[in-house]
Amino acid sequence: MEEFRIDMRKPEEADHAEGIRCAQLCFKINHTMPMTEEYNRLVSELFMGNIGEGSRIMPPLTVVRGNRVKIGRNVVVMNNSLFMAAGGITITVVGGNPAKVIKRI
Repeated sequence: MEEFRIDMRKPEEADHAEGIRCAQLCFKINHTMPMTEEYNRLVSELFMGNIGEGSRIMPPLTVVRGNRVKIGRNVVVMNNSLFMAAGGITITVVGGNPAKVIKRI
């Protein structure tokens, strides 16, 4: 996986435009009926198509720099998620079953 450093003290002009894009799309997503064609289109636009087949994003959500987020196949992101992706975020499911009960108490 590629690693890079960012200097938050020196914002780029593109960062401001990306912040506006994400804020407006998040507002639309959070006010659209979930799991509809319109909703799915907005989520795909927010993450710039970097969302895998079978993945679901549950509203409401807040995303900063959605152009640096990648979501793999069959990932479920639950309600009230906050993505602050200045350095990039990649979410994938490892193995066949993402959730297993290790020990019952």
